[in-house]
Amino acid sequence: MTRRTVHRLLALVLALVSSGASGGAARADPTVATEADRVALERLQAAVSAHPEDPDLAWAHARRLASVGEAARAIRATRRFVSRWPKRRPAARTEIAALLIEAGAAIPALTLLDEILAEDPDSAEARFYRGLALRRTARVAEADREFEMAGRLQPSLMPEALLARALGLFEQRREEEAVDLLREILRIDPTGDSALRARLLLRQDELLRLSRSWRLDAYAGYEWDDNVTLESSENQVLPSGREDHLGIWGLAATWRTPFHEKGTLTLGYRYDQTLHHDLDDFDLINNTIFVSTSWAWLPRVRLQLDATVYNVLQDLDAELTGGSLRPGVAFALPDDWGALRLLARFEGVEFHDDTAFEPFERDGFAAGLGIEHFLPLRTKGSWISTSGSWKRTLTQAEPGGGSDGFDGDFDFDSWRLRELANLALPFDVEARIEASYTHDRYLNDNLSHAIATLGGLRKREDDILSGRISLSRPIAGHVRIEVYWRGTRRISNVDLFDYDKQTLGVLLRVSTE
Repeated sequence: MTRRTVHRLLALVLALVSSGASGGAARADPTVATEADRVALERLQAAVSAHPEDPDLAWAHARRLASVGEAARAIRATRRFVSRWPKRRPAARTEIAALLIEAGAAIPALTLLDEILAEDPDSAEARFYRGLALRRTARVAEADREFEMAGRLQPSLMPEALLARALGLFEQRREEEAVDLLREILRIDPTGDSALRARLLLRQDELLRLSRSWRLDAYAGYEWDDNVTLESSENQVLPSGREDHLGIWGLAATWRTPFHEKGTLTLGYRYDQTLHHDLDDFDLINNTIFVSTSWAWLPRVRLQLDATVYNVLQDLDAELTGGSLRPGVAFALPDDWGALRLLARFEGVEFHDDTAFEPFERDGFAAGLGIEHFLPLRTKGSWISTSGSWKRTLTQAEPGGGSDGFDGDFDFDSWRLRELANLALPFDVEARIEASYTHDRYLNDNLSHAIATLGGLRKREDDILSGRISLSRPIAGHVRIEVYWRGTRRISNVDLFDYDKQTLGVLLRVSTE
């Protein structure tokens, strides 16, 4: 790190931290300078008078005047130096301007910087220091433009320019924009000095967000479904073959807190309900309690454990109760390659209704493995996620199926690939696109098929193509409106389970975050 880099960062911190100073005026009270300052100035003045042709003495005198806030004298001495020795220190005026900013004399510093930019509008360092001076005088928007221009003119200044802009955004309570700039610093210069401060600020922002422990979310809307199906259990329940209109609503409450220095704990409750206009047998109420813990094990490795317990009512009757446990580990990849997550999943479910035949028993246990790659994109708020998973579900159906001779209809292996993208579009519109392919291979001959075909034996196999596209944007405060389409095409070699469906909906979402 060069001395000039240290100087710039010091000036940056002092200028932004001290932005509440009164107008950035030059220091008017001579008693502010210490006795040592006055003695040093007198000696330098005497030396300059005795040796007027010595450029080093003249430069030291100008610097000393600027460092103690003697702005008018410092500017005159700098102009004399530049006029007498123009090639001695090409950046003399910039350096003196930086010292004046540190000393609290931002307005006189602007005078020097404007002189430089009148001669050379593409001087990146002059733009950078002009941003500091403007920031010191509370001209925030102008300062941000100068920092942005400095980074574009000189790429080596980009990390410092981004850091300056981020600090200004934090002071304006525009935390999300500031965090985006800090992350950009880590992307373009992960080992630089600005990156060290960016990491500290990101950690402070994370702790601040964690201290906002409570979050409430709610939604309500309308949906049209052309083939009503219990989508949470599509592999187990036949489609209705009928369309319907329905109301949907729900809410969630989340409490989050840090523990120790590297961990977080999240507790929450979620309520979801659907109410169909005609097919009330398909009305659902879902209550879910969830717990999540994470721990920063290594600088680039985070451990996570999620647990849920849920209960589903169908047409106000108890339908099923279940729970899941999902341990995982996430790795932050180098450069701008995002993060990789490995996870396992264990789930148990119990249906409350008895089945007519033993093979239709659906109580059971599932276990699986998955991998996900998360990649942030350059556009703010945009990212893509690619994942793959495998899961095996084994029910409690008695082997041999008792007197009917069939094993469980719902023992199966499932392989799934999913692509999810979140894209920030113009006019504050956010698009979310999801596409997935699932292959379900059942382990036993299917009793439903045997009944439908009067004795035919077949192991069921399903291929499911599904997708969802949504567009949303804020409309007021913490309120967003969302419109979406969702579609499913299930291709099954057991005709009873072969179907397709389309859903259109509109939602209003409210969040305290």
